[in-house]
Amino acid sequence: MSSVCLPGSGGDGADVDRSLSALECWRRVRGAAQPELDPDGRRYVRTVLDLCESAGPFGQAALFDPLPAAMDAPRTASFDDGTADSRDPARRALAAGRYCIGSGVLGDFTLALPPSAGGGGPVYFPALNALARPGPAVVVSRNGTTRVTWGDGSVMTAPNGRQLPACEYAHVRALPAVHGIPVLNEVPEVAAACEPFDLCPEEETRAAAERIRDGFELLESVWPQAYGSVLRHAKGLVVLRKRPYSRSHSPERLQGAVLLTPEDAVVVADLLTHEVSHIRLNLMREFDPLWEDTQPGKLHSSPWRQDPRPLKGLVLGVHAFLNVCHFYRRVEGGEGVFERQRSKVRQGWETARPLLKPTPLGREFIEELEREVRAL
Repeated sequence: MSSVCLPGSGGDGADVDRSLSALECWRRVRGAAQPELDPDGRRYVRTVLDLCESAGPFGQAALFDPLPAAMDAPRTASFDDGTADSRDPARRALAAGRYCIGSGVLGDFTLALPPSAGGGGPVYFPALNALARPGPAVVVSRNGTTRVTWGDGSVMTAPNGRQLPACEYAHVRALPAVHGIPVLNEVPEVAAACEPFDLCPEEETRAAAERIRDGFELLESVWPQAYGSVLRHAKGLVVLRKRPYSRSHSPERLQGAVLLTPEDAVVVADLLTHEVSHIRLNLMREFDPLWEDTQPGKLHSSPWRQDPRPLKGLVLGVHAFLNVCHFYRRVEGGEGVFERQRSKVRQGWETARPLLKPTPLGREFIEELEREVRAL
């Protein structure tokens, strides 16, 4: 249960859950029913699955850790998180090959990238954090380098396991990143899924990402453990249009994504702390619910919202704002926010705690969360 309530150093419980979640993505991709594809598409998907199978569990977990793998791996669960994914099973199956390109965890291979791999539009290569023109193209990985050759003779060569630098090839464009975390606004399927959240206009995204960078640097300076947790668990950023108020979200369909508005450094660090708390707890809840609601269906007054919330929303709020309190304890001039949020955390916990029936694994989490709330 280490690091679920407060961020810890790498290699602890939440990091194990991260790897298990990525491995589960691979298992869902492998186990999906073969959709209707043309012969070239079927051969391509079969080659991709065989490549991934050869990587073994550690390689598979590394391959399917980047976003948008959580969205590409088919799930039966429905998501009431504001996102949507209208792609059909064939589009998702064809998307799986992109995780192999430039990954650095596979041996030498050759892969024929069909035109359908991008669904008619640009295809995102997660390991390179780059958008590429769809095929037909031939991908050759040899000696730690990936070479992509298109039918018109254009070539891109890049070292495996590294994001492309901010430059353009003939058919490839590197996307921005903040402290190594990709900014995914221009990835077509991510943009479509997050459209209801009102994305930052494309021409403003890169400048907005630079504003967000200041929040990363502040968090690194005042709370290195939380900064490290953001680097390990935030797998992608989606910049939202600036509003008169700050917004942030971490949709379950895009497990590991942080959607946020570009704010000043303190607010960005606050939002990162908050949303990565949700991501860490949701990772644990992928494998164990941690608690049962003794009054299912009932809504409760929340210290943070005007509308009543289900019990899950209260617990996630207590957990996230507990971390926000610890952040403001470390920020010069943050005493007032700390005091206000501490009061709300305790109020939320007083409402939630009597309604929680912990699972055997969840008992440790609930006890630890109570200790941390009382210790604020």
